[in-house]
Amino acid sequence: MFKLRNLELLCGAVAATMLAWACDRPESPVSQANKPLFWFGEQCPAAKMTGGGRIDAPFGGPDKNPPASHQYQTFGAHVISDGFASDGSCAVKGSLEWVDHSLRVNGSPLNLHSEQITFVEVLIEDSCKDGALHWGGRLVEKNTGEEYDFEVFDCDNGEPGARNDGFNIALSGPGESQDGYTLDCPSPPSLHPDNICTLTGGNRQFHPTHL
Repeated sequence: MFKLRNLELLCGAVAATMLAWACDRPESPVSQANKPLFWFGEQCPAAKMTGGGRIDAPFGGPDKNPPASHQYQTFGAHVISDGFASDGSCAVKGSLEWVDHSLRVNGSPLNLHSEQITFVEVLIEDSCKDGALHWGGRLVEKNTGEEYDFEVFDCDNGEPGARNDGFNIALSGPGESQDGYTLDCPSPPSLHPDNICTLTGGNRQFHPTHL
């Protein structure tokens, strides 16, 4: 009876952990045909992605927009995961700094800064030959102080990063002014599937052996 009771408690703890993970992680994005745009693999892997970059959206392809258009975005981002902790939570940390120079808010470019990273998982994508991650958490819009949940689609497609690697961000409430914000990067001209923009500068570096 003692062993059976322990087994019941263990199964309950595992179920609670998986439920908490499902609540933290956003739903998979879908196409207009209601099919998943991306497939996800291992949750909370031991992995690391670093670097920064520039995107020129619209339209998110490998070529830069004319300088006078101010149609570009710059960012710095890293995520580091040590896998699941002993309590079942994901031991993940990182940061994101994002500036959209094409969008003015209170007279300044849109500026987003992460406050907490809550999840990371493998992003399965053939066009990211060196590795890809789907990660996110909570950030603040520094122009207004509003907070949002965010997710990142992060792709290392070899060297150099410019014209090869991919990146995009998507926001959802509780904030209101930028709810639903993301970059529209159709394929083509992007080298990656729809909504993963191709970097025009910078580099994403996947570190698969991080432990």
